[in-house]
Amino acid sequence: SFFPRPPMESTLIQLDARKGKRLPYAEFVPFLKTVFRYKNKTLHNALTESRPFLAEQGFSFAVKNDYASRVKSLEAASEKVFALSAEELAQAFHALK
Repeated sequence: SFFPRPPMESTLIQLDARKGKRLPYAEFVPFLKTVFRYKNKTLHNALTESRPFLAEQGFSFAVKNDYASRVKSLEAASEKVFALSAEELAQAFHALK
């Protein structure tokens, strides 16, 4: 117990799984960890600088010749990584795959 008692409210939420396309957890989490090394950069710059690390981790899309053009064409390429929603990050992942 805290003294003085902090002014806070609690809320209980329930999360329900969505139906539809699921992300491959084993691939998506390492992708996120690598991209979030550069969380203060734009998605374009983060993916460009992450390319060697992604290739090292076995992401085949990182070694393809069209990687740079695919990164540039991402809808959220000019947004900061930390400001992206989960959906935007998933879209980027699927677009590169």
